[in-house]
Amino acid sequence: MKTLKNWTLAGQYDDRIELLVDGQHLFCLYVLEEDLFRVLLKRNGELALDRTWSIAPQQDVPWEGRDRLSVAGFGLPGYRLEQHDQRLVVASAALRVTVHQPLWLEWEYCGADGQWRPLAADRPTSAYLLNAHGDGVAHYQRRFGGERYYGLGEKSGDLERSGRRFEMRNLDAMGYNAASTDPLYKHIPFTITRREDVSFGLFYDNLSSCWLDLGNELDNYHPAYRRYQAEAGIWIITCSSGRRCWT
Repeated sequence: MKTLKNWTLAGQYDDRIELLVDGQHLFCLYVLEEDLFRVLLKRNGELALDRTWSIAPQQDVPWEGRDRLSVAGFGLPGYRLEQHDQRLVVASAALRVTVHQPLWLEWEYCGADGQWRPLAADRPTSAYLLNAHGDGVAHYQRRFGGERYYGLGEKSGDLERSGRRFEMRNLDAMGYNAASTDPLYKHIPFTITRREDVSFGLFYDNLSSCWLDLGNELDNYHPAYRRYQAEAGIWIITCSSGRRCWT
């Protein structure tokens, strides 16, 4: 896979900013609510699938799906944008994200005392990757001590998912082992990360077969990380502790 690296600010709109990455891909960062951001990657400026059946902020999704670019139903509170030499900062009242050069994101949340505190961060060494010979994508984030991972819907084993790798592929696994069998039928790439001070949700709105590694893989050349990899497309929603996660 090829790492996405160099970006320039390509556009600033009421609900989002857009970055041109490596001269060909669009990396879009939306502010949907004070506590809800969306990251959307358009390979070569286009979407492989322009509909979603997972995002329903006010009512159920129609059978034909919802326009993937639609922001209808969200509060759209606006944002503050700061531009620096090798980074830019997008902030709402509750969340702040720093976009670094080369491309990786660093997230912070605003605590009850009004101070910004670390929430999540991409892996600085190769955060976003695309398959140069197909549609595959990957996203790497840092793992920090004390984090616990939950979610993913119907999966075998403990509710706390740390240290495991899971596959999302709709498979009728009749007579499966409740402790270890994977994959199972449900496809819900949504995780909740819990720390002592904060929790946040991360949802990949992607129907492609995918894999989530929550600490099973170790690599001497990178800090501790978690990985999401899919056969095509990537879309991320993140939110902070005590906030809403639209799924």
